[in-house]
Amino acid sequence: MDIESLSQSSVVSLLRFYVDTKQYSVVDRLAYATSPATAEYALYEAIRQIRSAKDRSIIAKRRREEKEEEVECCYYEVKKEGGEECEVGFEVEHNGVKYCCVTCPLIPREDELEKIVKAIESDLSVAAKLAALAMAYRARR
Repeated sequence: MDIESLSQSSVVSLLRFYVDTKQYSVVDRLAYATSPATAEYALYEAIRQIRSAKDRSIIAKRRREEKEEEVECCYYEVKKEGGEECEVGFEVEHNGVKYCCVTCPLIPREDELEKIVKAIESDLSVAAKLAALAMAYRARR
């Protein structure tokens, strides 16, 4: 699997959720996997934790360019009084309370995950590449 395909992967998008929320250990487990089995287990844990976070998520309102939109927040914390900006995520409102929110990532499709797992099984360095791509700053588009 080439680096371009990996960078477009929903697995990288999923892992970026953990980077954005400063939960680096989830990405580190994949980066430092010592076998395909430990890399696959790290992916399983990452997906499982998102599924659990979606069970606790909130649907909040976000003002953006004079429009209001609803977003699903898998990570959220009450915004500090008088706080200028959110340290993690962006500001939303839910039931009259202001939160800092990071939206829920997409869970990879089964067929895409199968390709990633096969790539890791044939070359363990793919796991570290996925983690490195997740840690990288996004390109401005």
